[in-house]
Amino acid sequence: MNILRVENLKTYFPAPDGVFKAVDDVSFAINKGEVFGLVGESGSGKTLTALSILRLVPPPGRIAGGKVFFGLNDLMKLGEEHFRPLRGSKISMVFQEPSTALNPVFTIGEQLLEAVIAHQQSLGRHKTRDLVMHYLDRVHIQDPARVFGSYPHQLSGGTKQRVMIAMALLNMPELLILDEPTTALDVTIQAQILDLLDEIIAKEMLSILFISHDFGVIGRMCERLAVMYKGRIVEAGSAKEIFSDPKNSYTISLLESVRALA
Repeated sequence: MNILRVENLKTYFPAPDGVFKAVDDVSFAINKGEVFGLVGESGSGKTLTALSILRLVPPPGRIAGGKVFFGLNDLMKLGEEHFRPLRGSKISMVFQEPSTALNPVFTIGEQLLEAVIAHQQSLGRHKTRDLVMHYLDRVHIQDPARVFGSYPHQLSGGTKQRVMIAMALLNMPELLILDEPTTALDVTIQAQILDLLDEIIAKEMLSILFISHDFGVIGRMCERLAVMYKGRIVEAGSAKEIFSDPKNSYTISLLESVRALA
């Protein structure tokens, strides 16, 4: 059963010669409990696809067409007052660069508490803090109490990414969008974060949209994937099929470049 179904999604930006089709007629579906990959080079439209699903396209961009079904609801037809409670609760996103996603003037604890209170107002402050501390521990942060009281600039990149993963899990989402979750990290920390994600996926039974330019990461994490190029999906299928027998010339060239670096 699909938890998310994207149909003919289009996101356009004005350009000197008309429009720039950043997301151009994109369709795919994610099953419940599945890790689905979206892979392609920088600028291929992966992140804008995710932002379009969440209706967070930065101006002057606009969603020009398409449907996004989350369960039975077409998210594109929901009023903002009905969509806002879903964003950050039923659907959460871990953004590519934790340093820019976290607010530098508030402590980690303040930001995590706010994320819970926005969606679970009935918990009360003590239970909310207990929940936050539980998830800081859940993502294997050493000394959660210190991190709770720290500002983002006082933390390493790996710890900030763990904080972002904890924040995304706080409200027990049904769908988690991971946008290049290891790109800004060194190789050792990347491996630790991928191990953590493996553990979370196994225990939480989440459905995940995993976005990356790295075929190696996608191959490790995803059961099925779609390859994006210039705003369009050029190939889709099981990871096993695409890695062993790619059909599209762009997919073939990407895989060859990865193998050349191996």
